[in-house]
Amino acid sequence: MKRLKFLIWLFPLLIFVVTMYNQMIYVPMWQDEYVFYRITSQLPNLEVTTDWFYVDNPKTLTPSDGFPVDRKELFHIIYDMPIYMHSPLANYISYPIVRVVNLMADNGTLPRIENSNELHVQEPITLILRLVSIVLFCLSMWLIYKLLKRKIGDYAYLYSIPIFVSINLLGGIYNFYWDAFMLFFFVLTLYLMERKSKWAYLTGCFLVNTKLVIGIALLIPLIIKNKKMAFTLLSLIPFYIATVVVTHDPLYLIHHLFPQTSQYSWMYMFWTNNIIWHNGLILFAILTIPIFYYAKKYPEYIATFVILLFYAFGLGVSLEKISSLLYIGALVFPLFIYELKLFPKIKMAWNTVLAK
Repeated sequence: MKRLKFLIWLFPLLIFVVTMYNQMIYVPMWQDEYVFYRITSQLPNLEVTTDWFYVDNPKTLTPSDGFPVDRKELFHIIYDMPIYMHSPLANYISYPIVRVVNLMADNGTLPRIENSNELHVQEPITLILRLVSIVLFCLSMWLIYKLLKRKIGDYAYLYSIPIFVSINLLGGIYNFYWDAFMLFFFVLTLYLMERKSKWAYLTGCFLVNTKLVIGIALLIPLIIKNKKMAFTLLSLIPFYIATVVVTHDPLYLIHHLFPQTSQYSWMYMFWTNNIIWHNGLILFAILTIPIFYYAKKYPEYIATFVILLFYAFGLGVSLEKISSLLYIGALVFPLFIYELKLFPKIKMAWNTVLAK
């Protein structure tokens, strides 16, 4: 019986992994992935420059015409920085595997990303690195299942349903950059808090140090659950001091972020890419939004939902951002079905049918 239950949990996850692999083999490294890769390669130096795109000239990443905003200006605002805006924790975690693939490129075992000029083929280095994000996603789903199993029993097996109805969103999950680590540490911290583990304070520190703004925002649901989690913000002090030392500007991160907002043409991206219709988000909303009815019972999950909705649609719409909703969908849909008490009702109806 235990083996059967394990297979019921594992089978959907295997489908998700195969889906992500089939999607990503046609997608070269994305621009933010490339920045993450280059920062990791040059640690401890955190300087970022648009020269990586316009001088090093990786063929599949070179900014092209026809973008809805002035791409050169956008890249200058986002990427020309003496110290990048995200704490380098995720980069240091990734350093060993990046170091290995770079050594393989140095001795000719793997081609360099910059040498690729095929627009619809994933580079070998990119394939290896993206496996890290896929593993983190699988671990996150396992932790969500274990968390729900502890709270609501066998209803936890329903975690995969919202992902199935929006399975195209998996195309934003496998990218090798900050979000994969941020969402993993968020789920891990939730899980540890559910188990009353003091290790949650450490993983909470990891969360806020993976991606600024949204990583810090995701601390709000954790503070709702335990106010002492606010102390994890103190772990940002070393990185903040580093930004002041490098830039001589105490408000550098704010001064860097605000100019970006005027460059987002998110309504254009929203409608032209038909993100809502092509990714099953209508059905996803039908399955998950009802959890708001139980806001008083699950305030931390409602707060998470609101934050990820803002991240998905409020900061420039992209598949990479919207895919973060899969995590909260996996969390809240089983809780909603549990509140409806559907399993006992189905069992009772089935027994009535058999009795006849």
